[in-house]
Amino acid sequence: MRPRDGGRSALRRPRVFAAILLSVVAGVTFSTERAAARETTATRFAVAESTKRRLVSVKIAGDTTSVAAVLDVLRERTGGTETDTELEVVPTIDRASIVTPGPSNERQLARIWIDLREPRGRANERMPVTLYVVDGPWERVLVRPVTREANPEVTWEEIGHIVELALGALRAGESIGVGRAVAREQLLPTPEPPPPPPRAREAPPRAPPPPNPWRPHVRAGAFYSVSTYGPGLELASGPGAVLQLHSNSGRLDFGATLTAEYRLPSTVERGAAVVTFEGGAFHVMASSAYSFNKRHQLSLGLGGGAELVNVTGASTQLESLRFVDGDIDFIPAARIITRYSHAVSTFRLFAGAGVDLTFRNLRYLLSRGDDSVILFEPWVARPFLLLGIETN
Repeated sequence: MRPRDGGRSALRRPRVFAAILLSVVAGVTFSTERAAARETTATRFAVAESTKRRLVSVKIAGDTTSVAAVLDVLRERTGGTETDTELEVVPTIDRASIVTPGPSNERQLARIWIDLREPRGRANERMPVTLYVVDGPWERVLVRPVTREANPEVTWEEIGHIVELALGALRAGESIGVGRAVAREQLLPTPEPPPPPPRAREAPPRAPPPPNPWRPHVRAGAFYSVSTYGPGLELASGPGAVLQLHSNSGRLDFGATLTAEYRLPSTVERGAAVVTFEGGAFHVMASSAYSFNKRHQLSLGLGGGAELVNVTGASTQLESLRFVDGDIDFIPAARIITRYSHAVSTFRLFAGAGVDLTFRNLRYLLSRGDDSVILFEPWVARPFLLLGIETN
């Protein structure tokens, strides 16, 4: 029997799958070979490029003994290699020059900086030697600290070993260290920005100046006084006003006191005659006060002034008596007063006692022909009392 068409199709399928598999394997193999070829070509190019570079520039800073020892090690390590080495002793290593490319040189294989200096002031800790290696294109930077051993020759040999390995890697086309930008951030950190200027602050309000201990202080008040004019308890009384100008200096006060008062009418009877007194007085005094505390104060005043007196006479029994019309008499007088005051809230209550000394003593007479009868003769010294209230 002949096979049908379906049987032929089944026989062809394995052959198709095998053909497809062979094509895939061949394609992968070809791609791998091409990639390997490209990598090999790139490596050969890098090696070929590095073989053109032979120049090695070395800058070293440090004390004379250490520099000489390190230079001997470097000559020994690089003398057998196909390099042209330039050695230069410098006073210091400028980190900025390490990460700042200079003029390009196709012959440059590497640039090396060795900082053998040791900062002063570190008695208990020794700072390492710092080694910098830069590749020819100035794209990669190797920074390697080398510990200072007790035996310095061990340190110098370690430096020579690192340089030898770095140069071998560069000749083989390998990369060293980190990129120049990263190295710049490590070697030359960006300085912190200066702090912002302080915000303008409003000046605090000035404290009020201390009170002037001699600042004048004004007090005003009113009082009622009673004065003894003469024998027989002839009294004169009336209201008055007081104005004080004092300096407030703690316990002691000094100042001036002005008083003015009105004397109500008072009478003196002498037989058939009646004498009526009416008038006023004013005084200006220097005064001082001592404060026992904030409430109690004792003051003393001394000064002078004058009394104004109007005297009139009358008689209801004898029509034959004729009295002269009264005039206002001006009587100068001195006054001394002591006063106690007690502060209550915003005002003061005070009581005082003193004496007025007159410089002109008038006598009031009744004439009978050639004889005269004294109706009234006031005292030269006239004591008085007063009570009052004033501002604090």
